[in-house]
Amino acid sequence: MDSLVKTVKDRISHQEIAFNLTDLEDISAFRKKMEANLMDHAKYVNIKAERFFERYINSLKFLPAFRKFGFSQYYLYFRPFYYKSPSFEIDFRLLFINSFQKIKYPASIELNQAIFSTYIFPFRTPNKSYLNWLVKSKKTVSEYCLFYKKKFYDIIHFNRNLTKEGWNYSSIRFKSYMQDILFNPTYEPELSVIREFDLSEISETEIYGPDTQEYADLIPIYNNHSIDIKSIIGTRQYSKISNITELLKKKLIFPYISLKNLDFQDKISIILPDTKQEFNEKIIKILSFFNVCRIYEIEGEFFIYGFQQERTFENGLLIEIWFPKCELDEFFDVFDLIFHYLEIKHYIILTDLVNGKSLLKSVYGNLDFLKEYNPLLNLIWNDKDKIWMNHKLFNEKFEPIYPDLI
Repeated sequence: MDSLVKTVKDRISHQEIAFNLTDLEDISAFRKKMEANLMDHAKYVNIKAERFFERYINSLKFLPAFRKFGFSQYYLYFRPFYYKSPSFEIDFRLLFINSFQKIKYPASIELNQAIFSTYIFPFRTPNKSYLNWLVKSKKTVSEYCLFYKKKFYDIIHFNRNLTKEGWNYSSIRFKSYMQDILFNPTYEPELSVIREFDLSEISETEIYGPDTQEYADLIPIYNNHSIDIKSIIGTRQYSKISNITELLKKKLIFPYISLKNLDFQDKISIILPDTKQEFNEKIIKILSFFNVCRIYEIEGEFFIYGFQQERTFENGLLIEIWFPKCELDEFFDVFDLIFHYLEIKHYIILTDLVNGKSLLKSVYGNLDFLKEYNPLLNLIWNDKDKIWMNHKLFNEKFEPIYPDLI
């Protein structure tokens, strides 16, 4: 717990800030034909040498079509009343299991600090046995939200909020824009290209299990995170280039870019655990005000102490927004208005999330295993039913079992 409360976010920027509008237009053109650009290796090498790419493209990663491989990528927002008491201590190894990807938490000093983590689980089958025990038997959980991503909307544009001098983010203009979307039926904002990817699309043939070429192509380039395609194509790493190309051809991975040198200083994450499906389009339009934003349709469950039991939901949203230097609290006030109007009673806004490496070190000690660790290899394949299965976390005497970290 000491490592949690001592972590402080490093806010020193190493960016070389520049705003060249022509180069920014080139980013938009590259995104529109990203898959084609990546599969044409000679063309990509030429694009990679262009000024916009060198100046603004920080990384080029991807999300797999998880369901076609029999997986779901789950997120867990978890806040207990305490992590340690004289009579009880939360076992992080049972909480993280052997299929965690990333562990993050806010850079604030709280004894019951929230944890925000990602996992790979069998499709729609998270391993909840330890979480359920904490909630129902030990009653140590203040709140949690567990969900998986179904659909991805990737928004990057430079149509508004930007001048030659830099960003001009105004909560007043955002509020006006939001009101037009919600209350002016004739208002049609100029929307940029929103790249969409269905992470839960059903395979037309079969699940790509461990004996398939598709799975074999995925393993070398995706473990607890995606490989950076930017640093692979155009090099002599021919095997990985082949893996990437084949999966792109079959639409089994979805590439996206992360930007640099544009003076984005803060990222916030918003979890809306239960929304009405008919509001999704309006919410996406409203959030298109922001220049860099990712939106995920999600499904799962949430719990707040005082509930009789957890509440499930089929439609929710995970929102990630990048901000330049501005008054974030003023934007949060507008978010409150939006959620109130859309009758969204429960939501979480996370800021200043930091890497949980120090927590992992306190749990596991030496972290050398992370060099080879791959949660895609840590589930059990049921060859008869062609599905992935979780490991047991308790034996018949309810003693903990710690699955191997491969």
